[in-house]
Amino acid sequence: MNYEQILADQKEEIRGFSDKNLCTRDEGSLVDIDSALAQIVIGVRRSGKSTLCHKVLFEHHINYAYVNFDDERLFGIGAQELNTLLETLYVLYGKFRHLFLDEVQNVDGWHLF
Repeated sequence: MNYEQILADQKEEIRGFSDKNLCTRDEGSLVDIDSALAQIVIGVRRSGKSTLCHKVLFEHHINYAYVNFDDERLFGIGAQELNTLLETLYVLYGKFRHLFLDEVQNVDGWHLF
């Protein structure tokens, strides 16, 4: 599987986003961007969770790596492949402190990563 092409395509997709064209929601203030702990945003499907996360990261001018596991090209990926995926993210994004795993529940055994 060519992770580099998939993740490059996803990176290009979010490149067009900006905090100015994403809606503001009060819940954004609940994200603790400085925490060393994982931040988990939950809610019903299609409620704007990803948009909220992108908006918060843009507003704080955070360099982050992004992977969307809802991409059909990543269907069936398992936890054993996540380190390879992470290495590819470092190649594409360089140094980053924040990692945005969108729809990570689609990865069998993700919690072990």
